[in-house]
Formats: sequence, structure tokens, C-alpha cells
Amino acid sequence: MAYKIRAIIDTDPGVDDVCALVLAFGSKLFDIPLICAAGGNSPMEKITQNTLHVLEILKRDIPVAKGATKPLEREAVYAPQAQGSSGLGGYDFDRSKIKTKPIEKEAFEAIYETLMQDKKMTTLISLGPITNFAKLIKFHPDCLQYIEQIVFMGGSKDQIVEPSIYREFNVAYDPEASEIVLKSGIPVVMVPMELGHFAYFDKEDIEKIRKTNKLGKILAKMFENYKDHHVGGLGAAVHDSCAIYYLTNPEHFTTEERHLQIEFYKKDDKDFGFITNNDLKRKNGKVCIDMNIDAFKKDFFEILKHYK
Repeated sequence: MAYKIRAIIDTDPGVDDVCALVLAFGSKLFDIPLICAAGGNSPMEKITQNTLHVLEILKRDIPVAKGATKPLEREAVYAPQAQGSSGLGGYDFDRSKIKTKPIEKEAFEAIYETLMQDKKMTTLISLGPITNFAKLIKFHPDCLQYIEQIVFMGGSKDQIVEPSIYREFNVAYDPEASEIVLKSGIPVVMVPMELGHFAYFDKEDIEKIRKTNKLGKILAKMFENYKDHHVGGLGAAVHDSCAIYYLTNPEHFTTEERHLQIEFYKKDDKDFGFITNNDLKRKNGKVCIDMNIDAFKKDFFEILKHYK
């Protein structure tokens, strides 16, 4: 079949990242020449191992590049409280048995090489902190002509209108990187974290996932120790899946044109960045403000059952 979306995915698996990859590969709409490991949920070595293993589970032979080991200007602060010690919730595996290896080039160099060799308009998808894309823009601005758009899961739609001190993880991990991306002139689509607080699988959904097939059993195991305090004990939020679903089913989203920029907040001698909008006259991106959750779940289950 003819692919509709050529994309490079930057990901930090991460339980919700795994669900996003399940959607991306299962939709059969993507031509994906490269997957990049993004620093974020866990240290880079573990993130890379998780990425390689997930691709083996999903039976996809795609090159994987290691990303930046830390933010552009900060030390790395991980999220084991949400993703568990393995980075994959309640699921772990024998890391010595991973059959594949990452390529030698660092992620931003591998993206650059891919774009310049293929010279095809490509969507960059960020499912974690956006450091790798920022380094690409900073060190290789000549490739921007081949980037169709950057779709990223991150930020808070509430902060755009009324800034608060809530730290949305992906942006707060490396706000300087987000600032580079938002100022780059590349069209951006922001899929805010709130959508994941509605697009979550409740306990009944998780049991249905468990009973679907072998992959469903693995996902259900991941959900066992995956925590999002916004959802609590109600189920498992799958924020990153919303970014993939936006690309495959944009008709199920409501979007608004906004001017997105980074602002910094200082508290207890520590500062972090968040995305806000103080200029309504200039618009540099789209924000997904709502989505059809019922359609999302229906399509996810339909895709999941076709995995063997």
C-alpha cells in the first residue's frame, strides 16, 4: 500500500510511548526510516534498550539511534515514579538477550543524514523531551527545508491561557530545547498532556487488552506499575498515543491556531520552562484542544487485535 505519512519518531519508552508505537505501526499509514531514543523517562542506555526491545516485540526492523544523554543546558531528571524502575511499568525483560543494536551516529546526526539523503518531506514526531530535534535545528539548519512539521506531545493547554507552576514533564525536562523548536519557523502541532487524562484505559479496557492477544498481555503487564497522578487508580493514561492518533485521524481532533513560546518560572532556587501564549496576534502553531475519546479507543482495539 502507499504510505501517507513519512515520519521519524523520537521516543523515550515509557508505557504510553509503547502504546503510541503500537498505533503507528498498526495503522500502516507511516513510512518510518528511523526511530530515535529520546532522553527523558529513564537514562539513555535503558531508553535505548527499551526502544530496541519494543521494536523486536512489534516485529519491526527499523534503525534506532541513541539520543542526547542530557538536556541542552541542564542535568537530566528522570521519571521512575511514573514509569517504574524498568521504564516500562510492571514489565521487564532480560536485557542481555536484545538481538539488535543501535546505529553508531547520535540521533540528531542520524536524522540529518536521513533527511539529506532522502530529500523527502518528513514529519518529526516527538513523544518525549525534544532535545534531539533541537540539536538538529541548531547544528544543521540546512535540513529544515525537508521537515514538513513537528508534532510533539508536551505542554499543557491550560498553561497557554493561564500560566501555572505545573511541570509538564517533556517540556520541563528540557525547556531550552523546546524554545529552539518553537522559534525555528517549522510548523508545529502541540498535543498537550491533558488529552492523555481523558484518553486513558480504565480497568475494564485493560482487561480487554489483556485478553486480546500476546501483545495485549504485555501491555497489560506494563500498565500494572504505570502511574499518572492525574488518572490515579482509574486506569492508565496514554498521552503519547494522542500524538500518533492526531496524524492518523485528524478528523477526531479540535485544534486552535496559537502563538507558542517558552516562559520560565523560578521556585525554591530552581527554574523550569512551560509553554504559554502571551501574543494572540502572532500564530506559529496548532494546539489540539479536544479529541474524540470513543473513536480513539475503538480504533486502538481494532489495531491491537491485528497484531499476532
